Amino acid sequence: MSLGISASVCMSRRVSRRHSLANEKNFAAAKIRSNIFSVLKKILSAVWFWLGVILVLISAYVSFTTHVSADAPEHVDPSDLLSGRFEVSNLGPFSIHEIQPSCHVKEMRWPHGRIEEGDFENPFSLDGSPLSKMGVSEKVSVRCGNGFANAFNSPATCADIVIIVSFRAFPYLWSKEEKFRFVTGWNRDLTVQWVQEPLSAIEFCD
Repeated sequence: MSLGISASVCMSRRVSRRHSLANEKNFAAAKIRSNIFSVLKKILSAVWFWLGVILVLISAYVSFTTHVSADAPEHVDPSDLLSGRFEVSNLGPFSIHEIQPSCHVKEMRWPHGRIEEGDFENPFSLDGSPLSKMGVSEKVSVRCGNGFANAFNSPATCADIVIIVSFRAFPYLWSKEEKFRFVTGWNRDLTVQWVQEPLSAIEFCD
């Protein structure tokens, strides 16, 4: 009877030891898997972080190196100062997108009247806009058509306008806006020309 009990106890201890060894192996394997997952998670986090940093730097570079210019028409009709077409150019090293030029009229004068900011809804959209894309060095001509260049039954004698160009350096980047101020000037031979002036300059139609 005692021999049977002893054999049973030994068998039970062997089974318990086997279970203990199996549990230890399973625990070690689980710990290894956990360490591997932890390392992979850290690696992926670092990859996503640096990828985000690189994308931000590239986006900033593209945005800050992308610029446009606006040039006034060389010939101005004295009977209709806004009849000429302004030329917008892409000066940057990349294509630009969602180009939206507009014309903000600061002031216009006639022999018997004037229109200033606040007297009408601004800005006026230039015809032919918006544009979906402009390539590098590409140019587009637009007209500042506001519909009242010959108000007061006579041609305007002075125009002070701002060409505003809104665009994106990349379709998913933030929008940029650049402004160009132009004022008409009369020459001695009674011809008219557009002169680009600083945005912060004083009023010119005085």
